[in-house]
Amino acid sequence: MMISGVWNIFNVKYKKPYEQEGIYFNHVEFTDNTPCLEIMEKPPRCVFKLLTEQCHMPKGSDSAFLCNMHTEFESHPNYIKGSDRRLWETEFGIKHYAGLVIYAAGGFVEKNRDVQQDVMFDYMSCSKDLFIKDLSKYQDFQFISSSYPRGSSKSKCTVSDNFRHQLQSLIDVLQNTKPWSRVIRQMV
Repeated sequence: MMISGVWNIFNVKYKKPYEQEGIYFNHVEFTDNTPCLEIMEKPPRCVFKLLTEQCHMPKGSDSAFLCNMHTEFESHPNYIKGSDRRLWETEFGIKHYAGLVIYAAGGFVEKNRDVQQDVMFDYMSCSKDLFIKDLSKYQDFQFISSSYPRGSSKSKCTVSDNFRHQLQSLIDVLQNTKPWSRVIRQMV
């Protein structure tokens, strides 16, 4: 379930008790951003998955990523190949609730690989400070869920993988949260 789904559940699930108890409230209208979020994160094919796919390929590139994006989402109503036909090879756009956002794809694949993190953990593992050295052991947790052998490029978690896992953790917390506190004040 995506983050917009949590909001939809909140609107349906927690609105009824207010109505049943006769508590007056102003309903807040919101724009459903689900179609946009589906492009970004809905499996099996989404921006994050396509980006990670390119990171795991030996010759993965921004242009291949962009080509895959155009092929996958060309008919999606929230996807734009670029602001101008001349820029289709370097950018893509997504229509969010607030408007069109154009992304320049240059550097996406390299930034998503995040080799600086590996270097940082290498330095931490060589530290003389036992606490810092101990912290470097937590890097291995990213490989637990991988079905690929450790050390292969496919076993490395990318930035978008980490983001997706963090987002899923947030959604899990929100779904398991009991109704939020209600503040009722007298209208004068």
